[in-house]
Amino acid sequence: MNVRIKDENGKYIEIPTVVERRKNLTIILNRQAELRLKVPSGISCKDVQEFLLSNRNWILDTISKGRTISNIRSRTELKSGDMQPLFGSYYPIHLLNEGDSIRFGNEFYINRDFRWERRELFRKFYSEALQEYISGKIGNYSEKMGCHYKDFTVVKSLSKWGSCDHENRVEFSFLLAMCRPEAINYIIVHELVHTKIKSHGKRFHEELEKYVNRWREERKYLNGNYLIFRAYSGY
Repeated sequence: MNVRIKDENGKYIEIPTVVERRKNLTIILNRQAELRLKVPSGISCKDVQEFLLSNRNWILDTISKGRTISNIRSRTELKSGDMQPLFGSYYPIHLLNEGDSIRFGNEFYINRDFRWERRELFRKFYSEALQEYISGKIGNYSEKMGCHYKDFTVVKSLSKWGSCDHENRVEFSFLLAMCRPEAINYIIVHELVHTKIKSHGKRFHEELEKYVNRWREERKYLNGNYLIFRAYSGY
C-alpha cells in the first residue's frame, strides 16, 4: 500500500508504506535516503490520512532532506563553489591548478587533480581535523569527570559516532568533524562516561547530564544530520 501527500506546488508525492507490528505511525529516511511510512498492522486508512495531514510540514521537510542527500551523492566530481561542512558550518570549495591535495583557510582549497577523489580526500582531512580537536578537549573532560581512558583514535566508522571498549579504548567517527562543536563535545563526554558505566541505564544518563545538560538536543541534531554528513563524506 502506498499513500500520497501534496507538496508545496499541489503535486502529489507517493510514499511507500511498510506494515509492521508497532504501536505508532512514523516517517523515516532509510540509508538510501528513501522515504518510508511505517504503519501498524490493522490501522485504518482514515488514521493514516489524519497522520499525513497533521504532520504535513514535517513530512515535506523530510522529503526535502532526502532530495538534498540524493543531490549531494550525485556529485561525483568536486567543483568550485560547492559547499562542504566543517565543525557545524559550511564553506565553499575552490579548485586550484597546483598545490596540496587539500588545505583549509575559510575555504577548502583543493588541487583539481584530486577533484574525483571526494571520499579519500575528505576522510583523511576530517580525520586529522577531528584528531586535533579532540586532543584539545578529551584530557580536560577526563580530568573534570574523574575518568580514565586508555587512548583514543579517529576511525572510519559509518555506524557509530563513538565507542568505548572494555579496556577503555575510545574511538570516534571521522564524520564528527562535520558536526557542530557542542555535538562533538557531547560524544566525547558520552564515551568518557562509558569508561565508568558501560550500559545506557539511569546511572549513565544521570552522569552524562552533569556535564552535558543539553545532550538530548545534541543527540537529536546528530541523528537528524547523519545521512547528510555521510553523503558529504562520499560514503
